[in-house]
Amino acid sequence: MDVQAVFPGRFQPWTHAHEEILRWYLERHKAERVMIIVGAAPRPLNGSNFLTNDERLRIISGWITRCELNTRVMVTILEGGDPDTWARKVRELAPEARHVLSRNPFVTMPLKRLGFDEVGRLPEPVNHAEELRIAPNDGRLWADRLGLETLEMLDEWGARSRLNSIQQFGYGTNAPKYPFLCAGRHRLMLWADQRAGHLATDAWRTFFDVRGLPFSHSSMEPSEIDIARLLTSPDQTILGINIARPFKRRVRGLLPVSDLRGVACAVPYANAIAPDSEGGHWLGTNVDGDGMLMAVMSTGEMKRDAVVIYGCGGAGTAIAASCAALGFRRFHLVDINRAAALESVDVLQRLPSVRCSIGEPSTNDVIALVVNATGDTNERGFPGLSSIGLNRYIDPPMFCEANHQVAETGFLKYGRSLGSQLVDGVQMFSHQAALTFKFVAPTLSKPEDAALLERCVRDARAGRSKVRHHN
Repeated sequence: MDVQAVFPGRFQPWTHAHEEILRWYLERHKAERVMIIVGAAPRPLNGSNFLTNDERLRIISGWITRCELNTRVMVTILEGGDPDTWARKVRELAPEARHVLSRNPFVTMPLKRLGFDEVGRLPEPVNHAEELRIAPNDGRLWADRLGLETLEMLDEWGARSRLNSIQQFGYGTNAPKYPFLCAGRHRLMLWADQRAGHLATDAWRTFFDVRGLPFSHSSMEPSEIDIARLLTSPDQTILGINIARPFKRRVRGLLPVSDLRGVACAVPYANAIAPDSEGGHWLGTNVDGDGMLMAVMSTGEMKRDAVVIYGCGGAGTAIAASCAALGFRRFHLVDINRAAALESVDVLQRLPSVRCSIGEPSTNDVIALVVNATGDTNERGFPGLSSIGLNRYIDPPMFCEANHQVAETGFLKYGRSLGSQLVDGVQMFSHQAALTFKFVAPTLSKPEDAALLERCVRDARAGRSKVRHHN
């Protein structure tokens, strides 16, 4: 019996609202088979993903059995990835399916490219799941939204207590939606992940003030739906948006290839978007790699020997792609997640004349650059670094820190001990930010913007709210 529709979601948790949508489709369309696809949580046990994959499968399977729908409804779990890869996996699971039961653009857009159709009018959505996550201690509300059978299962597992503990440690639901929109002013927006205290906001605000520009900057933690909604309808009150992890890959997957610029055409990550000049759609780029190379070149002449990159996420892969475009040909990619390293190799080997290896280099290699693109800034994050033999070279390689830190990191301290030239996180951020500004406001950018942004960062962190006006 062929599957006629797929019903994807995180289902954190499965509620009566989900049941209503599924029952409506089965009755309205006389469907014989529907597949519920549970999204594997990319970051489990936070305020939005407090149930494990197995717990969600057991809840939904129990509901299917109680409702005697085993012959009409099936449930499976599917690992994530970029939107197009995920959509292809869905199509493989349900090759004959026609409909997708969702209003989430992150779900519907890649599936529609593979022949799925949205159902004309789903029942009006009620976000019971988010309502429950906000109030883990309200037992009456949970019983009303889930039913007693499901609530008993959750309490047996201690799921509500788990959610309550997670929220007490600061991993609650997302920040209020769109606090950055302000009538009459463009806002350059940083979409930060769960890490707090990023240096961008203070630097950008000082930069705009010194340049006398009518812009401002704000930070928030968006949801996936927030980003997807913005991508479907560009807002001309926004100058541009910085995309931080974990959204770089997801944004890149939602932008048509014709709307990509620079390195974003070669890597599956975008970290800056801006409305096009006519405001009809978004354009996307990636400045991680080009910004790092600008910072490196600002220190003097650069050798074109091999590159060692620690961390094969969005920044590390983009940095490698930019190095390849500039003439580097040999790369050593190091990541504790071998799958991430293999994915970076797959991306880079599509570029002309590039050779990649996974793991640290042999002592016979001449290394030009060593880049820390991991989230770890301490020596402990590099257990094999001292064994590479970098200190045997007459001309030690340059050490580049991709973490936007003002303080010197353990990685840079190790490079300094070798006598290497250093590019710190502030230099990296300043050149990446200058490229972002050139992308979102090309007629207003100036060659000295990177130097000014660096001064803004260092002055802001030193407690001075402004730097002296610089012509």
